[in-house]
Amino acid sequence: MVRPAVIPPNPALWWSDLPPVAPFDALRVRLVYAHYHRVGPTWNGSILHSGDDRLYFVTGGAGELRAGRAQVSLVSGVCCLIPAFTAFSYRCDRSVTFWWAQFVTRIAGDRPLFGVAPGLHARPVDRRRTVQEFSALYAACRADHGAAALRRSAAILRLLEPFADLVHAEDPPEQARFAAAVERMERLGPPPRIAELARACGLSTAHFSRRFTAAFGQPPARYLLHCRLEQARRMLAEGGRTIDAIARRCGFCDGFHLSRLFRKHLGTTPSRYRERPVRPGW
Repeated sequence: MVRPAVIPPNPALWWSDLPPVAPFDALRVRLVYAHYHRVGPTWNGSILHSGDDRLYFVTGGAGELRAGRAQVSLVSGVCCLIPAFTAFSYRCDRSVTFWWAQFVTRIAGDRPLFGVAPGLHARPVDRRRTVQEFSALYAACRADHGAAALRRSAAILRLLEPFADLVHAEDPPEQARFAAAVERMERLGPPPRIAELARACGLSTAHFSRRFTAAFGQPPARYLLHCRLEQARRMLAEGGRTIDAIARRCGFCDGFHLSRLFRKHLGTTPSRYRERPVRPGW
């Protein structure tokens, strides 16, 4: 016998138009890669700056992540989030096995979801559920149809639930002061000069640089470079343009200039990135 579902006191609530929850109502997510690794002492290196978010979940052994003065021990039962554009290093003394996912999150204005929370963020999580979500994510990344894309996005969002407290509905007041400068940085075309951005915010160049660095955790010139590299990466994934054309569209001198900076900051070349089997893009 099938029991009827419990009916809420006011069935009209079923049809209520739920208000949007900023910034999640404008969230876009796309998987870059997911895998299960077992590594040893040779797992020792660093990632400078990448527009991708990363998640690590250890199932055996132990490792270590470091970003600036912050350090997180990778141990079983803890999931670690590394937001986009966070420079970090990794190491392992003996061995460690872990699930790993690299993905892109963007909200209104094409900004990273965790853009105001740089650094390392560790959360205790349910081991069984987390392994199931990573397994589903890995299985879905091996297919290239619409249903698999939905499963990838759904799995990423479930894995990000423990980190929802890091997201703010509005930019912190100090960051909001630089809205005009950030909008100009993210605009395609010739890159603006720092003095021009400072004038848009009503500040001297030196004062602008100091306050911008304090608010965003990186100097304005580096933030500008990251914006342009992210734009170039998205265009590479979309296809249809030559590397040289993409470079000029994003404010670089030419394809060689873009390639040099792409390799330095993202660890690969534009041509190799374009050939990746699973590419980010909207």
